[in-house]
Amino acid sequence: MSAENPVKSTTSLPPMQTVFEIDVKGEETGQTFKGEFTYKRPTLRDKAAIAINFAKLKKDATDLNEDVALLLYMSAYLKTTIIEAPAWFLDSNGGLDLYDANVVTETYMATVKYENDWHKIVFPEAEDVKKPE
Repeated sequence: MSAENPVKSTTSLPPMQTVFEIDVKGEETGQTFKGEFTYKRPTLRDKAAIAINFAKLKKDATDLNEDVALLLYMSAYLKTTIIEAPAWFLDSNGGLDLYDANVVTETYMATVKYENDWHKIVFPEAEDVKKPE
């Protein structure tokens, strides 16, 4: 381990989970979706599960448009990393059974914000690393 790139101990890291709220009006239905979510940063096992779930959602569809592929990725990500959520989120299969894609997007973007904030604390000299995929 070099002095230029010290490894931080896990006791000095920021929390690996957070609670956030959303309150968003669906662009398709006009319904309001709100509630509290508990997000847990993905471990290596979780990242593998996200990739597997994303592949399962895509199945053999190699010609998905970018918006649909992104929605499926966000859903796989949220299903793996959200450990507590409002009933409407759970009942809608992690948002996939909703009509309003912006609700899924806003929920996912709350996790991206936490990841960016977390990385800024751990690596203050680095730029944002988590971008919507």
